[in-house]
Amino acid sequence: MYHIRVSEAERDRACAILREHYALGRLDEKELPTRLAAAQLAVTWGDLHALLADLPDIPGMSFFPPVQDPPQAPPFVPPPQAPPGHAWQPHPPFSAPPGPQPSWTGPPAGAAVPDPGRAYDGAVKVSLVLGLFTCGLTWLLAIAFAYMRQHARTQGPYGPLATQASKWIATVFAAAFGLVVVAIGLFGPDGKARDDGVPGHVVELSITSPDGHAVADEMSTWVGEDQSSGNGVPLPYRKVVQGVRSLDGLSVRARSGTNDQTDSPVVKCSITVDGRVVATSTSAGGSDHECHASYSD
Repeated sequence: MYHIRVSEAERDRACAILREHYALGRLDEKELPTRLAAAQLAVTWGDLHALLADLPDIPGMSFFPPVQDPPQAPPFVPPPQAPPGHAWQPHPPFSAPPGPQPSWTGPPAGAAVPDPGRAYDGAVKVSLVLGLFTCGLTWLLAIAFAYMRQHARTQGPYGPLATQASKWIATVFAAAFGLVVVAIGLFGPDGKARDDGVPGHVVELSITSPDGHAVADEMSTWVGEDQSSGNGVPLPYRKVVQGVRSLDGLSVRARSGTNDQTDSPVVKCSITVDGRVVATSTSAGGSDHECHASYSD
Protein backbone atom coordinates (compact mmCIF):
# COMPACT_ATOMS: atom_id res chain seq x y z
CA MET A 1 0.00 0.00 0.00
CA TYR A 2 3.06 2.27 -0.07
CA HIS A 3 2.02 3.68 -3.45
CA ILE A 4 -1.37 4.88 -2.17
CA ARG A 5 -1.72 8.59 -1.60
CA VAL A 6 -2.22 9.95 1.92
CA SER A 7 -4.66 12.55 3.21
CA GLU A 8 -4.11 15.60 5.42
CA ALA A 9 -5.33 13.70 8.48
CA GLU A 10 -2.75 10.96 7.85
CA ARG A 11 0.04 13.55 7.45
CA ASP A 12 -1.03 15.14 10.76
CA ARG A 13 -0.98 11.72 12.47
CA ALA A 14 2.60 11.15 11.25
CA CYS A 15 3.62 14.59 12.59
CA ALA A 16 2.08 13.76 15.97
CA ILE A 17 4.07 10.52 16.11
CA LEU A 18 7.29 12.38 15.28
CA ARG A 19 6.64 14.93 18.05
CA GLU A 20 6.04 12.09 20.50
CA HIS A 21 9.39 10.50 19.55
CA TYR A 22 11.01 13.91 20.06
CA ALA A 23 9.46 14.09 23.52
CA LEU A 24 10.85 10.63 24.27
CA GLY A 25 14.32 11.76 23.20
CA ARG A 26 14.62 9.74 20.01
CA LEU A 27 14.86 12.85 17.82
CA ASP A 28 16.87 16.00 18.44
CA GLU A 29 16.00 19.62 17.68
CA LYS A 30 17.63 19.46 14.23
CA GLU A 31 15.94 16.26 13.04
CA LEU A 32 12.42 17.12 14.18
CA PRO A 33 11.80 20.19 11.93
CA THR A 34 13.29 18.38 8.93
CA ARG A 35 11.05 15.34 9.36
CA LEU A 36 7.96 17.45 10.10
CA ALA A 37 8.46 19.42 6.88
CA ALA A 38 8.92 16.19 4.90
CA ALA A 39 5.79 14.71 6.49
CA GLN A 40 3.73 17.73 5.47
CA LEU A 41 4.94 17.30 1.88
CA ALA A 42 4.45 13.53 1.77
CA VAL A 43 2.35 12.23 -1.11
CA THR A 44 2.16 8.47 -0.53
CA TRP A 45 2.32 6.06 2.41
CA GLY A 46 5.82 5.18 1.29
CA ASP A 47 6.97 8.76 1.88
CA LEU A 48 5.65 8.69 5.47
CA HIS A 49 7.03 5.21 6.15
CA ALA A 50 10.52 6.35 5.17
CA LEU A 51 10.34 9.04 7.91
CA LEU A 52 9.30 6.51 10.60
CA ALA A 53 11.21 3.43 9.46
CA ASP A 54 14.03 3.90 12.07
CA LEU A 55 11.63 4.61 14.95
CA PRO A 56 9.81 2.03 17.02
CA ASP A 57 6.03 1.88 17.35
CA ILE A 58 4.45 3.86 20.15
CA PRO A 59 1.66 2.05 21.99
CA GLY A 60 -1.66 3.64 21.24
CA MET A 61 -0.28 5.63 18.28
CA SER A 62 -0.42 3.37 15.26
CA PHE A 63 1.07 4.75 12.05
CA PHE A 64 -1.14 2.71 9.70
CA PRO A 65 -4.92 3.19 9.92
CA PRO A 66 -6.75 0.54 11.94
CA VAL A 67 -7.93 -2.39 9.93
CA GLN A 68 -11.68 -2.72 10.02
CA ASP A 69 -13.20 -6.12 10.23
CA PRO A 70 -15.24 -7.09 7.20
CA PRO A 71 -18.98 -6.85 7.68
CA GLN A 72 -20.56 -9.97 9.00
CA ALA A 73 -23.00 -11.78 6.79
CA PRO A 74 -26.51 -12.02 8.19
CA PRO A 75 -27.33 -15.37 9.77
CA PHE A 76 -28.86 -17.93 7.48
CA VAL A 77 -32.59 -18.28 7.89
CA PRO A 78 -34.03 -21.44 6.37
CA PRO A 79 -37.11 -21.03 4.21
CA PRO A 80 -40.44 -21.84 5.79
CA GLN A 81 -41.56 -25.43 5.59
CA ALA A 82 -44.83 -26.47 4.02
CA PRO A 83 -47.59 -27.48 6.42
CA PRO A 84 -48.02 -31.21 6.96
CA GLY A 85 -49.88 -32.82 4.09
CA HIS A 86 -49.27 -29.91 1.70
CA ALA A 87 -46.62 -29.39 -0.90
CA TRP A 88 -45.39 -26.08 -2.25
CA GLN A 89 -46.59 -25.46 -5.78
CA PRO A 90 -44.44 -23.24 -7.96
CA HIS A 91 -46.13 -20.42 -9.82
CA PRO A 92 -46.99 -21.37 -13.39
CA PRO A 93 -44.99 -19.53 -16.03
CA PHE A 94 -46.62 -16.51 -17.68
CA SER A 95 -48.34 -17.32 -20.90
CA ALA A 96 -49.90 -14.92 -23.36
CA PRO A 97 -53.65 -15.08 -23.89
CA PRO A 98 -54.79 -17.06 -26.87
CA GLY A 99 -55.17 -15.37 -30.23
CA PRO A 100 -52.92 -13.19 -32.37
CA GLN A 101 -50.56 -10.94 -30.45
CA PRO A 102 -50.01 -7.31 -31.55
CA SER A 103 -46.47 -6.29 -32.33
CA TRP A 104 -44.84 -2.98 -33.37
CA THR A 105 -43.39 -3.15 -36.84
CA GLY A 106 -42.75 0.55 -37.37
CA PRO A 107 -44.88 3.22 -39.08
CA PRO A 108 -47.29 2.17 -41.81
CA ALA A 109 -45.92 2.01 -45.31
CA GLY A 110 -46.07 5.41 -46.99
CA ALA A 111 -46.59 7.30 -43.72
CA ALA A 112 -44.78 10.65 -43.47
CA VAL A 113 -41.96 10.67 -40.95
CA PRO A 114 -41.41 14.14 -39.40
CA ASP A 115 -38.03 15.70 -40.12
CA PRO A 116 -36.75 17.69 -37.10
CA GLY A 117 -34.26 19.54 -39.30
CA ARG A 118 -37.05 20.96 -41.43
CA ALA A 119 -37.44 23.76 -38.89
CA TYR A 120 -34.28 25.39 -40.29
CA ASP A 121 -35.02 25.00 -44.00
CA GLY A 122 -36.60 28.45 -44.20
CA ALA A 123 -33.67 30.15 -42.47
CA VAL A 124 -31.17 28.43 -44.77
CA LYS A 125 -33.06 29.44 -47.92
CA VAL A 126 -33.55 33.05 -46.82
CA SER A 127 -29.85 33.37 -45.98
CA LEU A 128 -28.82 31.92 -49.33
CA VAL A 129 -31.08 34.30 -51.29
CA LEU A 130 -29.98 37.35 -49.29
CA GLY A 131 -26.37 36.41 -49.91
CA LEU A 132 -26.85 37.39 -53.56
CA PHE A 133 -27.55 40.98 -52.44
CA THR A 134 -25.02 41.17 -49.57
CA CYS A 135 -21.89 39.99 -51.35
CA GLY A 136 -22.21 36.60 -49.68
CA LEU A 137 -22.27 37.84 -46.08
CA THR A 138 -25.46 36.00 -45.18
CA TRP A 139 -24.07 32.79 -46.64
CA LEU A 140 -22.21 32.48 -43.34
CA LEU A 141 -25.60 32.41 -41.64
CA ALA A 142 -26.76 29.79 -44.11
CA ILE A 143 -23.82 27.57 -43.14
CA ALA A 144 -24.63 28.05 -39.42
CA PHE A 145 -28.31 27.22 -39.93
CA ALA A 146 -27.41 24.18 -42.03
CA TYR A 147 -25.26 22.92 -39.17
CA MET A 148 -28.12 23.54 -36.71
CA ARG A 149 -30.44 21.61 -39.03
CA GLN A 150 -28.09 18.63 -39.09
CA HIS A 151 -27.67 18.85 -35.32
CA ALA A 152 -31.44 18.78 -34.86
CA ARG A 153 -31.68 15.66 -37.00
CA THR A 154 -29.07 13.86 -34.95
CA GLN A 155 -30.66 14.95 -31.64
CA GLY A 156 -34.14 13.82 -32.57
CA PRO A 157 -37.44 15.70 -32.84
CA TYR A 158 -37.22 16.93 -29.24
CA GLY A 159 -33.64 18.17 -29.38
CA PRO A 160 -32.91 21.62 -27.98
CA LEU A 161 -32.23 23.03 -31.45
CA ALA A 162 -35.39 21.74 -33.12
CA THR A 163 -38.19 23.57 -31.33
CA GLN A 164 -40.76 25.78 -33.00
CA ALA A 165 -39.51 28.81 -31.10
CA SER A 166 -35.97 28.42 -32.41
CA LYS A 167 -37.37 27.94 -35.91
CA TRP A 168 -39.10 31.32 -35.98
CA ILE A 169 -36.27 33.07 -34.16
CA ALA A 170 -33.74 31.76 -36.67
CA THR A 171 -35.87 32.76 -39.66
CA VAL A 172 -36.62 36.26 -38.36
CA PHE A 173 -32.99 36.82 -37.40
CA ALA A 174 -31.78 35.80 -40.83
CA ALA A 175 -34.30 38.07 -42.56
CA ALA A 176 -33.56 41.05 -40.30
CA PHE A 177 -29.82 40.68 -40.65
CA GLY A 178 -30.08 40.39 -44.40
CA LEU A 179 -32.30 43.46 -44.71
CA VAL A 180 -29.91 45.51 -42.59
CA VAL A 181 -26.95 44.48 -44.69
CA VAL A 182 -28.86 45.22 -47.90
CA ALA A 183 -29.85 48.66 -46.59
CA ILE A 184 -26.26 49.49 -45.64
CA GLY A 185 -25.05 48.28 -49.01
CA LEU A 186 -27.57 50.38 -50.95
CA PHE A 187 -27.83 53.52 -48.85
CA GLY A 188 -24.72 53.48 -46.65
CA PRO A 189 -24.53 54.08 -42.90
CA ASP A 190 -25.71 57.70 -43.33
CA GLY A 191 -28.93 56.71 -45.11
CA LYS A 192 -27.98 58.32 -48.43
CA ALA A 193 -28.34 56.35 -51.62
CA ARG A 194 -25.13 55.19 -53.21
CA ASP A 195 -24.41 55.37 -56.88
CA ASP A 196 -20.90 53.97 -56.75
CA GLY A 197 -19.59 53.04 -60.15
CA VAL A 198 -22.05 55.27 -62.07
CA PRO A 199 -20.20 58.17 -63.80
CA GLY A 200 -21.53 61.64 -62.95
CA HIS A 201 -21.67 64.89 -64.90
CA VAL A 202 -19.07 67.64 -65.03
CA VAL A 203 -20.71 70.99 -64.30
CA GLU A 204 -18.96 74.32 -64.81
CA LEU A 205 -20.39 77.62 -63.50
CA SER A 206 -18.71 80.76 -64.80
CA ILE A 207 -19.01 84.53 -64.45
CA THR A 208 -17.14 86.62 -67.04
CA SER A 209 -16.98 90.22 -68.20
CA PRO A 210 -15.48 92.02 -71.22
CA ASP A 211 -13.92 94.44 -68.75
CA GLY A 212 -10.65 92.88 -67.73
CA HIS A 213 -10.76 94.53 -64.29
CA ALA A 214 -14.41 93.88 -63.45
CA VAL A 215 -15.44 92.68 -60.02
CA ALA A 216 -18.62 90.85 -59.00
CA ASP A 217 -19.83 92.74 -55.96
CA GLU A 218 -22.14 89.84 -55.11
CA MET A 219 -22.18 86.29 -56.50
CA SER A 220 -23.68 82.93 -55.60
CA THR A 221 -23.74 79.44 -57.15
CA TRP A 222 -25.88 76.35 -56.52
CA VAL A 223 -25.09 72.79 -57.58
CA GLY A 224 -27.65 70.62 -55.85
CA GLU A 225 -27.02 71.04 -52.13
CA ASP A 226 -23.61 72.62 -52.74
CA GLN A 227 -23.97 76.38 -52.39
CA SER A 228 -21.27 79.03 -52.35
CA SER A 229 -21.33 82.83 -52.35
CA GLY A 230 -18.95 85.76 -52.09
CA ASN A 231 -18.50 89.50 -52.31
CA GLY A 232 -15.95 91.44 -54.32
CA VAL A 233 -14.94 88.43 -56.42
CA PRO A 234 -12.52 89.26 -59.27
CA LEU A 235 -13.68 88.21 -62.72
CA PRO A 236 -13.47 85.88 -64.56
CA TYR A 237 -14.74 83.33 -62.03
CA ARG A 238 -15.14 79.62 -62.73
CA LYS A 239 -16.30 76.76 -60.55
CA VAL A 240 -16.05 73.13 -61.78
CA VAL A 241 -17.89 70.32 -59.98
CA GLN A 242 -17.33 66.71 -61.07
CA GLY A 243 -19.44 63.62 -60.43
CA VAL A 244 -22.77 65.48 -60.27
CA ARG A 245 -25.62 62.92 -60.19
CA SER A 246 -28.58 65.26 -60.50
CA LEU A 247 -28.78 68.31 -62.77
CA ASP A 248 -31.74 69.83 -60.95
CA GLY A 249 -31.26 73.22 -59.33
CA LEU A 250 -28.14 74.45 -61.15
CA SER A 251 -27.87 78.18 -60.77
CA VAL A 252 -25.34 81.03 -60.97
CA ARG A 253 -26.08 84.67 -60.11
CA ALA A 254 -23.81 87.75 -60.16
CA ARG A 255 -24.25 91.49 -59.52
CA SER A 256 -21.81 94.24 -60.46
CA GLY A 257 -22.19 97.71 -59.04
CA THR A 258 -24.99 99.15 -56.95
CA ASN A 259 -28.55 100.07 -57.78
CA ASP A 260 -27.73 103.79 -58.10
CA GLN A 261 -24.70 103.15 -60.30
CA THR A 262 -25.28 103.82 -64.02
CA ASP A 263 -21.96 102.71 -65.44
CA SER A 264 -21.67 99.14 -64.13
CA PRO A 265 -19.73 96.71 -66.35
CA VAL A 266 -21.40 93.93 -68.34
CA VAL A 267 -21.33 90.50 -66.63
CA LYS A 268 -22.23 87.14 -68.14
CA CYS A 269 -23.36 84.03 -66.20
CA SER A 270 -22.98 80.63 -67.90
CA ILE A 271 -23.71 76.99 -67.02
CA THR A 272 -21.87 74.23 -68.89
CA VAL A 273 -22.67 70.53 -68.49
CA ASP A 274 -20.19 67.99 -69.90
CA GLY A 275 -18.68 70.65 -72.16
CA ARG A 276 -22.07 71.85 -73.50
CA VAL A 277 -23.43 75.30 -72.60
CA VAL A 278 -26.97 74.78 -71.29
CA ALA A 279 -27.80 78.24 -69.88
CA THR A 280 -26.48 81.80 -70.17
CA SER A 281 -27.49 85.21 -68.91
CA THR A 282 -25.87 88.59 -69.64
CA SER A 283 -26.48 91.92 -67.98
CA ALA A 284 -26.90 94.92 -70.28
CA GLY A 285 -24.50 97.06 -68.26
CA GLY A 286 -25.17 100.58 -67.15
CA SER A 287 -28.15 100.43 -64.83
CA ASP A 288 -28.59 96.66 -65.43
CA HIS A 289 -26.32 95.17 -62.79
CA GLU A 290 -27.28 91.49 -62.56
CA CYS A 291 -27.08 88.24 -64.51
CA HIS A 292 -28.80 85.01 -63.47
CA ALA A 293 -28.56 81.65 -65.30
CA SER A 294 -30.33 78.49 -64.09
CA TYR A 295 -30.82 74.97 -65.42
CA SER A 296 -32.75 71.85 -64.38
CA ASP A 297 -33.00 68.44 -66.04
